[in-house]
Amino acid sequence: MRGASLVLSISFSFLIVYSLSQERHPSYTELLREYSEADQLYHKALHINTSTDKGAIWENQLNQLALSKFRNLEQHLPQNSSADSLHFFLSLKTGELYHYFDSLVPAQLYYNRAIAVKQRLPFLVDSFVFKPYLFSGNIYFRQNKLDEAAVCFKKAEAIQEKYSLKLEESERLFNDLGLLYFQSGNYQQASNYFRKAGHVLAKNNPFYEDLFVNYQINYAIVLFKLEKFSEADSILHGLLPYGLHLDEIYNNIGLIQHRLKKFQEAIVSFQKVHYSNALQIGLQNDRANAWLALKNYDSVFTYLNAALQKNKKFNRKNTSVDFGLSLKIYGDMEKDQSNFTQALRHYQQALNQFYPAFTDSSIHANPKKFTGRFSYVHLFHTLEAKAAVLDALYLQTKNMYWAREELNAFGAAFLLIDYIEKTYDSDEARLFLEKSKYAIHDRPVVLAFDLYTKTKLKDFLEMAYELDQKNKATVLAFNDHRNQLNIPATGLREQEHHLKVAITRLSLQAPSSEAVLRKESERQISELEMQLGKVQEKIGQHYPVVTMKVPTISFIQNQMLDDETQLLSFHLGEKKLTVFSITKSAFRGIEKNIYPEFYKDLENFVSRLHTLSDTLSSDDEENKRLNLFLLDSVLDPSFKRLIIIPDNELNFLPFDALKQGNSFLIEKYSIQYQYSTLLLKKDNKDFSKATTVSFAPFTKEDYSGESLKFYQLPQSLQEVSGLDGTLFINEKATKQNFLDNYGRNQIIHLATHAVAYDSAGHFSFIAFAPWNDPTQDGYLLYAPEIYNLDFSKNRLVILSACETGFGKLVKGEGIMSLSRAFSYAGCPNIIASYWKADDQATAYLGQKIHVYLKKGFSVDEALQKAKKDYLLDRSINPRMKQPAYWANLVLIGNYQPHAHPFDYAWIWSIILIVAALLILIRRFIRSPA
Repeated sequence: MRGASLVLSISFSFLIVYSLSQERHPSYTELLREYSEADQLYHKALHINTSTDKGAIWENQLNQLALSKFRNLEQHLPQNSSADSLHFFLSLKTGELYHYFDSLVPAQLYYNRAIAVKQRLPFLVDSFVFKPYLFSGNIYFRQNKLDEAAVCFKKAEAIQEKYSLKLEESERLFNDLGLLYFQSGNYQQASNYFRKAGHVLAKNNPFYEDLFVNYQINYAIVLFKLEKFSEADSILHGLLPYGLHLDEIYNNIGLIQHRLKKFQEAIVSFQKVHYSNALQIGLQNDRANAWLALKNYDSVFTYLNAALQKNKKFNRKNTSVDFGLSLKIYGDMEKDQSNFTQALRHYQQALNQFYPAFTDSSIHANPKKFTGRFSYVHLFHTLEAKAAVLDALYLQTKNMYWAREELNAFGAAFLLIDYIEKTYDSDEARLFLEKSKYAIHDRPVVLAFDLYTKTKLKDFLEMAYELDQKNKATVLAFNDHRNQLNIPATGLREQEHHLKVAITRLSLQAPSSEAVLRKESERQISELEMQLGKVQEKIGQHYPVVTMKVPTISFIQNQMLDDETQLLSFHLGEKKLTVFSITKSAFRGIEKNIYPEFYKDLENFVSRLHTLSDTLSSDDEENKRLNLFLLDSVLDPSFKRLIIIPDNELNFLPFDALKQGNSFLIEKYSIQYQYSTLLLKKDNKDFSKATTVSFAPFTKEDYSGESLKFYQLPQSLQEVSGLDGTLFINEKATKQNFLDNYGRNQIIHLATHAVAYDSAGHFSFIAFAPWNDPTQDGYLLYAPEIYNLDFSKNRLVILSACETGFGKLVKGEGIMSLSRAFSYAGCPNIIASYWKADDQATAYLGQKIHVYLKKGFSVDEALQKAKKDYLLDRSINPRMKQPAYWANLVLIGNYQPHAHPFDYAWIWSIILIVAALLILIRRFIRSPA
């Protein structure tokens, strides 16, 4: 705390007096007196009330006088070791005063000098260089040198972590770290640090209200970036009564209004802002942007010129994010007026500002390699804008040169996303990043396919395929790739696991807690997420994840597929459906216009499946239209199995239920699903000798708790009986037994209840035996808990519980389901249920799957045969043979070449035939001539 720092300062001041007195030199007494005079002015200025103009003027004058005295003292200070302690304080306070006057270069010089002096003073504790590192990092940040800023902030943070008490200005450190993460686009971590700054801010701090309002503004800005507009707006309006930082408050209220397309209201809010510092540049940009939305180009031009003039004053020739934003807005204005070449020039100059390491001014150049920290988000959106202009040029001129240039710009944007994903420390941050990528994912695929159609060059078709895969489940693929690094389970990985478990536990408790407890839980979660970020940053340094590469067509054909398999990857664009078909000997692309009723047909068809409707028949018009649209001219009837990679809303569709003539698709093909070819792996695992750990908690009775009720599943016992391995039923099928045993068998089979939420997916769960421990923590396994487990030793999870494949659709990433949680946690094959299952039908299918696995069939073929048996079984009521009863179970997993297991009946038949032939031959030979 400040008191602790003050004690250290007083103690060290005593060392100054002592060391100088030992010199027995009369000039040292004079030097110390001069230092004390300047120091008194410095501290007097700190405690002046600056809320009035008179107070601000008086503060400025005192600081000017203190700086003059410190500089004069410096010229007379002897350059020897006995005066090093005085050198340190003199350098630090001179740097602070230059910083106060916004003279950043000399301020940086003096901070570095203070740090260098500390190296010569072994008796000086690290807490004394906390401020020089912090303030030096702040200057680097303002100069857009984010790497240097990060180094300084991290050193200051490491010093703070050595002390149980809060060091003076530590709240500023956490705020600055928040700004660093904010500038890098990692809004989730920025939020944690801004909240931390508010938590550690002491109410007895003389500047408490001023700092509190400042940190709350920053937190509101993060919420705004996370698209929590009403929450951000509420915080900002709640700060108005303080009467502090009103310019920043109204500026950000205007930004929210602009984002909500309330442009006139935004302009009114901006008019209330009157900055006197470098923030004027951003304000003029904001005003220009608002007028641009209203197509008032004269006003745009006026405010952009004002921004450029202010930039010259405050930033001179240094690179600047604000200057880059001015240039981008210029480009946007030129694009609006169809001045495409001028727009490209401005965008190119903006790229140079947002990524200083990229200096090529040619409009045909794009950054291809990325290092360090920079303004990721602004760079991405400028590449996106550049691609849009190149697209306009292509459409205007029909010249394929501009189309190739457009693809290059998109390529740079996707390379940037790949780089950013590796720098972020959480899946939440990566998922938010996916939203930006998804916004532009369609156009490059359509464009590449258009070029393929015109040129017939397979390179463009392969490019379209690669772009499509790069926009599917990349967060899941990133984690899978990271898991392949074989990071030791001890040390950093162990810390990471414990932190994730703690965060999960608090996250599940927080929403149901009382307001005070919820606030404390949220604070603890922020603390843990910051710790987790540091651990994951260290893991990334020791075990870097290389850029993920989409498997090439030739690799898939030569190394993956057998002669019986067709892979179909769907790209569901804004206006067109593109299907990529890959077989061992052919690669095709098919493009179709999306028919007007498609989404309605899809929604109705899936909805009726989810309600166990009996109305789906072979004459169903929706089924016919969907089948014709999705599969006509796509399917090759000569193959026996399909690997389907769906896209967006197609993730909800079980293709098994589509009709091919009088047969369901599953009757002709074994079908498996995958998120992306980035995750496609070849698996030669034979499950014929695999053992299974099974759980069936509800075989004999219902359960009614305080908030949940689970009905008996009488057929679930039949589903899992007789399997090789371990069986837990009824009261033995506990969550704890699952946690103790799940890694001991290659197959996990859960015949139980599950509930999936599409709006609050982290509360989706699988139910275990509730009788021994009726608390929900004791018998419900939540999705976040599954994410934290390690299922890499398991080869197959069968989730015959309801809705385990259902959840919220995240565009580009897939369905946030319980089955995805098992995939994320390392299990390569999951059989999941898309909707609430019928107990009898599910039990039948589950039992049959194991029968065929034991015979050596691949998982997809075992599932197909189980469904075919169900459809052919005459003992089953025909009403229950509608796809609503059996199409819910789907396989998401590895590619497993068909092993064609031996049918021993045929072998014995062949042996008998051969034996009979041998007997006939012998008789023929022995017979007389």
